[in-house]
Amino acid sequence: MTSLAMFFSEPERSSFDWNFRLAGHRVRVHPYFWLATFFLGSRNMAGVLVWVAAVFVSILIHEMGHVWAMRRYGGDGDIVLYSFGGFAIPKRYCAWSVKEDVVISAAGPGAGFLLSALILALVYLSVAKRSISPRGVSFPTGTFSWGGERQRCLANS
Repeated sequence: MTSLAMFFSEPERSSFDWNFRLAGHRVRVHPYFWLATFFLGSRNMAGVLVWVAAVFVSILIHEMGHVWAMRRYGGDGDIVLYSFGGFAIPKRYCAWSVKEDVVISAAGPGAGFLLSALILALVYLSVAKRSISPRGVSFPTGTFSWGGERQRCLANS
């Protein structure tokens, strides 16, 4: 396999693959996924573990979005996480229309946006609800103010 082709096709199986099922779909995590994610992570060990977990969940959710959309249009697929991302691989060829192809392609990023919205809602419910005042919302990273105060800050910068 040429070096460029390995990034655009399903990687060969290895004895170190982690295989499991999620919502009826086979998921295979190639060791290069862990290696690449680890090296792109933070410098301290706690940061690396959080980084690896976040990347794993976000890419898995992204690929699940593609697979769920395939299922919506009569197909089905499996997931392989590899190197710098993943693949949603159809189990069989389906003659999808252009519209269905677009929906399947957009479903991965759409699943990521839904995950982001869920995380933001959980952060809001757990952190911000305790610290809402008439002047704004306090987050651990700073205060978001509404109304004129925020606009004056933007105008002065």
